[in-house]
Amino acid sequence: MTLSFRFPPQENYDCLQCGKCCSAPWTIPLETEFVDRFKDHPVSLRVIEEHGSLFQQSDTGDWTLQHHNGCGFLGSAKKCTIHSQFGAESKPRVCQLYPFTLTDTPDGVFVGTSFYCTSVEQNSGRPLSQHQPWLEAIVARGGRVYKVDEHNLCARPHVNTEWSDYLAFEARLARPQDVDRALLTCALAPEGRLEEHWRSGHLAADLKLVETLIESAGFAVLKRFLSEERPECLERIETAYLEGKPLALEEFNWTGSWADLQKFQQQAVGRPFHQQMVRWHAMQVHRKALLAPGCILDQLWTLAVVPIFVFTLAALYTWKRGHSEVRKQEFGSALEQAELYLGSNGLLLSRLAPSLSRHLLETLVEQTKG
Repeated sequence: MTLSFRFPPQENYDCLQCGKCCSAPWTIPLETEFVDRFKDHPVSLRVIEEHGSLFQQSDTGDWTLQHHNGCGFLGSAKKCTIHSQFGAESKPRVCQLYPFTLTDTPDGVFVGTSFYCTSVEQNSGRPLSQHQPWLEAIVARGGRVYKVDEHNLCARPHVNTEWSDYLAFEARLARPQDVDRALLTCALAPEGRLEEHWRSGHLAADLKLVETLIESAGFAVLKRFLSEERPECLERIETAYLEGKPLALEEFNWTGSWADLQKFQQQAVGRPFHQQMVRWHAMQVHRKALLAPGCILDQLWTLAVVPIFVFTLAALYTWKRGHSEVRKQEFGSALEQAELYLGSNGLLLSRLAPSLSRHLLETLVEQTKG
């Protein structure tokens, strides 16, 4: 199979062997041949001896690698023992492909990368296009390529569009500040007419409403993230937000309101970090993240909410350390958490996005009735 790869401009990558991806709490799918080869191998028995388990099989027969505060195959030198002893091609295919994503479209295979990867975040290494031979080899071995159904792209529940209309719509989504218009367009456009509806200009009246909903969604996602380890604080944070009272986030030494936090965030986050989020936004659009399983409206919430989440969490890290300006360490930690829980590899936002979309659609209907 001959594939035409489409790479984003000015993006670079080379593995730094930092081991961060191997320490992330992701579920790693395994091929049956990998399990058959390694389930009784000494390298696996060592992991089982240390952690008690390694491979897990679902009721459907699918295999996954169990997580034990990091992959059990990760060695002391932050190197994969499977890779070191048996070669890169012996690793699970999802591990071979990381940090790349591949989306097959009528205009070629669009290549993206995850900003959870240290090298990707730093934009260090060779241009992505120089990795094409490696990507071709992975695809030939059965590496995952997500294929777009060009005639049935879900814009929102029960409303579809086609590839050409989506591309014209996507071309208008060049900047992060255009996400509010994209959400409104996707919520209101007739079947197959995303770009036409955006171009019509009948959006201005509802844009302020969407901006308010985006801010509320940003708070909702941060609230859920902060309460993942402490569910008991969920109601307290929600009440404080609604009443404009102090949030009392003890782990960050923060006692101000959400409005206070947003004011501090706006003062503390410098221009270079805003430019980094523009770069992150461009990557999501290029790699066709909006066409992931689900609907375009749901995926748009990632573009809307992640910048709010990153800047706010970076501000909290900054406040905790007693700084007045966000530094590279705080921003990097916040972006890492966003990618882990909300971005290309995350699960938290995928659970919340359908409810955010429903709320937007219901609010627009009520607005029309009013």
